[in-house]
Amino acid sequence: MAIVQNPALSLDASGNVGGICYLRWKSLNVARGAWTGVVPNTSKQVTHQGMMRTVSQAWGLVLSQSQRAAWEKFARNEVYTTRLSIKYKPTGYLCYARRNLIRAQAGLSVLADPPVQDEAMYARYLNTYVNPANTNMIMRLTLNEGFGGAVAICDRIEYWISRPFVSEGRHATDPDFRVVGYQLPTVTQNYSGVVSPAYYWIRARMRRDTGIVGNWFEKQQFRPVPV
Repeated sequence: MAIVQNPALSLDASGNVGGICYLRWKSLNVARGAWTGVVPNTSKQVTHQGMMRTVSQAWGLVLSQSQRAAWEKFARNEVYTTRLSIKYKPTGYLCYARRNLIRAQAGLSVLADPPVQDEAMYARYLNTYVNPANTNMIMRLTLNEGFGGAVAICDRIEYWISRPFVSEGRHATDPDFRVVGYQLPTVTQNYSGVVSPAYYWIRARMRRDTGIVGNWFEKQQFRPVPV
């Protein structure tokens, strides 16, 4: 895709000319190859279109006027970056749609109200231990305190756990991990899906609904024989 100035010898061209499509994309005049739709749509396309339709309809039919105004106000402090590393100011609807499409893909409900603030994410450490009563593993990612004592925010925390290892000397790699849940910040994740005594690696990270994720925190935990 090319970014153009005075496209097609005009100030703001739109539509197809031969095999080239001129359009306005994220506040930029761009030109790219004309797209031909695929019929029938694939199952993944149908699912994604359904998510987009749900999010779009909620903006116009479910959100109140004050909620839409709150998203517009929230967007004033947001700056997005295109794939071409060009920064631009999003609209309130774009902020709303971007966050909620990602939430829909994770199976979460539509976020009607914007976040109170959108600052950097910080965490201190990942704490894990085993409940002696039932040998369930308990996981908590402890958030760090920011400037002035305010706790840094995120939309949710992701927890991942590795397959079991018989030796504590084995470090898990990416293919060994599977996601075990999404939690709100500072909420403990209890995991009881494992039944054998073994060493497990646990990961946790903070995530924004914009798709931005924080650093991984990892820790090894031994789970003894269930009582």
